[in-house]
Amino acid sequence: MMALELFGIIVTILLCLICVWLIWMAWKRIQLCKVLSSIPVPLTPWPIFGHALQMKRDPHEFYIQIRSWMENLREKGLTCVWIGPKPFIGIFKAEFVEILLSSQKNITKMPLYTFLHPWFGEGLLTSAGSKWKSRRRLLTPAFHFKILNGFVSVYQKQSAVLVQLLQAKAGKGEFNIVPYITHCVLDIICETSMGFDIKSQFGRNSEYTEAVLSMSELVQERQKSPWLWPDLIYNMTSSGKKHRKNLNILHDFTNKVINKRIQQRKTQKSGNPCSSDTTALYSPSNRPIRAFLDLLLEEYDQSYLTKKDVREEVDTFMFEGHDTTSASLQWTIHLLGHHPDILSRLQTEVDEFFECLPNDGNIKPDQLKDLNFLECVIKEALRLFPSVPLIGRELTEECKFGPHLVPKGCSVIVGPMALHRDPEVWDEPDVFNPDRFLPENNIGRNPYAYIPFSAGPRNCIGQKFALMEEKVVLATILHHFNIKSTQATDDIKISTELVLKSINGIMVKLETRTI
Repeated sequence: MMALELFGIIVTILLCLICVWLIWMAWKRIQLCKVLSSIPVPLTPWPIFGHALQMKRDPHEFYIQIRSWMENLREKGLTCVWIGPKPFIGIFKAEFVEILLSSQKNITKMPLYTFLHPWFGEGLLTSAGSKWKSRRRLLTPAFHFKILNGFVSVYQKQSAVLVQLLQAKAGKGEFNIVPYITHCVLDIICETSMGFDIKSQFGRNSEYTEAVLSMSELVQERQKSPWLWPDLIYNMTSSGKKHRKNLNILHDFTNKVINKRIQQRKTQKSGNPCSSDTTALYSPSNRPIRAFLDLLLEEYDQSYLTKKDVREEVDTFMFEGHDTTSASLQWTIHLLGHHPDILSRLQTEVDEFFECLPNDGNIKPDQLKDLNFLECVIKEALRLFPSVPLIGRELTEECKFGPHLVPKGCSVIVGPMALHRDPEVWDEPDVFNPDRFLPENNIGRNPYAYIPFSAGPRNCIGQKFALMEEKVVLATILHHFNIKSTQATDDIKISTELVLKSINGIMVKLETRTI
């Protein structure tokens, strides 16, 4: 009898505690809603689920929905979207973006980035606080211009392979250029990050390639579905099982390459640098090129990084340096294919560039600065189609955007895809006009009105790498081919996954040029 009474008391106490917790949570929610009440919402949120059930499940429809929400509230410059119990403040005015991204304290990525942790761990993209600061200091030398210059030969080699493969499609009608660009960039990033040419352009390592391409779809699906946030539930779904399978493929591949590279370094240190297992990269001048992995392993040798740390950064660099650059190249090609006047002007610059190459035909890194108009074209394509359409932060201290106070702990999302088309900043914002990035036309523009590589202390560490790579790949393509886009931009189904990309491909026709 005593035991039964004790059990009843314990249950009563637990129920009381649960009720108190629920009341406390409800009170907190009410207070938060009061604070955020001045920020406009795109739709009336539903109880419990907020806007989650109103979000379109189809990726292209979701893109259109997000764009329309931002366009409808452009004058306000911000909006509040509730996903379940959590508010997400979207900002798309340069002055608001500057407040957030220039902050030295609000540098923590929003909680939705935790769904990338299984893949990237807490690498440079997802880490926060002191760990992020130490990693940033550690990795910044890896992107020194002397090291990046060593990669130009890799860009040129893989671009030559791409042209060889595109020659088979030239003059034979329309085709989807996306897989060709994607595999070329994947080969570049693997060779520069891991020192290993996976020959993706020739159809090798297709399992790894497919796993890389599918992961962002799965992550975004989970990000906008609060019922999939708990690991216990997600792991039981078909998406969770596919995610786990892809994860095993990606980590197995990276671990294999890291272990092989560690063994190679041991072999070289033992006095046998010419071991047949060694796959060191060499520039045209026969100087060894240190891959990103080699630079990380130097820190590993000194016990500054663990093997897991090394894998986190390699996986991060593989994603950030692959999908984003591939998307940028695809959109640039699409836009050029619709603007023959700009294409012709650009090809004149590209042809002059190749005529000035040394007799051996190898591009010297310092010559890339001569591709001025090409840089303007790339920047304008990134304005219209920013590779990263949404950037998120979790506030570690409150922020005020105009009259609107956003408390600590809230998530704030920057929308470059709306920011870059603000008519108060850009004349004819929907028009493709590379001249707007000529030096004389940049004067007086708020630097936070254009953030394709983010901005502030957490800007993209690899932006110079990406720009150099895109210049070489595009210059090589444009030197050999005329491009015609066979697809209206409005007919392209765009997806705002982790990267802004086309669902139904980028259809073009190529004609071989007489050089």
